[in-house]
Amino acid sequence: MENHISKLLKLENQKAVENIAKYHKYVKLTSDMIYFLSRKFIVEDKTGNLLFKAFFSNTIVNLQLALLSILRNHDVQSCLNLRISLESLCFA
Repeated sequence: MENHISKLLKLENQKAVENIAKYHKYVKLTSDMIYFLSRKFIVEDKTGNLLFKAFFSNTIVNLQLALLSILRNHDVQSCLNLRISLESLCFA
């Protein structure tokens, strides 16, 4: 069983590497946007609004998970992560 899981992980990793190479521009842009929103925007916010920061952090996490799901061709999971991200952003 462990051998089977290792093969699946290797196959999924290979698919992700292929998609990163294929869609390099889009992956870089999306990654840069997530980095800016998660590192720059939150760190420079000095208002102390913890509720906003909590929902906004959840938005960023789900965007990162959506990007990984898209790269691995997990369509349903990526749609779910994008939906949760959008909902968290609305609550923020």
